[in-house]
Amino acid sequence: MKILVFLYILRVGLCQKGIQRVRYPSWADEAAFGRFQNVTKSLFANLGTESYLVRTTGNNYVWRQGTSCVRATSRRIYDDVFNSTTTFKYSQTEWHSVHATVYPTKKYGYVLTKNGILNTEQGTGTTTYYSLAFSNYRSCSIYYGPNGAYSPTLDSGNYELWVTRDKVKSVPRCCEFMFKYLTLGQVIRDVYTSGCDSGPAGKGWTTSPIAEKQDANVGIKG
Repeated sequence: MKILVFLYILRVGLCQKGIQRVRYPSWADEAAFGRFQNVTKSLFANLGTESYLVRTTGNNYVWRQGTSCVRATSRRIYDDVFNSTTTFKYSQTEWHSVHATVYPTKKYGYVLTKNGILNTEQGTGTTTYYSLAFSNYRSCSIYYGPNGAYSPTLDSGNYELWVTRDKVKSVPRCCEFMFKYLTLGQVIRDVYTSGCDSGPAGKGWTTSPIAEKQDANVGIKG
């Protein structure tokens, strides 16, 4: 029922705006959709488990063509600030890990709900911004991510479908449907494939000494 209400309000909003160009994406409406877009609640729900990037709409940004098997884990540092470790495969053979500090933020004029994320990469200070379009707060979330190094604005970002490891081969219907709806007319790329099971999340991968040292320091503040 909740998903039907979400879609109904979204459709009404789109019809009212017509072809007029707007400042924010149609789903960036705190009064209508804020209850589905609480970033802090979504992050807390996924603590202690791995999340996989299953699909995305973009090739010309951080998860460019050739990147696959993207997974992330996070843990709380204090309050609603988190550390994340993202591991991914590039060019079919090279594995990489990135550590970042994650700060929930308010975007698109939201007043009460922290619907955005500021990722600051540890070591480089590189920042990227995301907004949460929809989450079931259990096993799946849809994020609107940056195109290049820029904060996402209307028609310039990419959608990402993330699910917990136990749902990677059976994406919850609510998120599957919402992702298809939000990405109508866009090119979709599968980031997770069956070959990812032999990578960092599977049995065939050995952590390098450097990676082990980095992992041991995650969450430690100097």
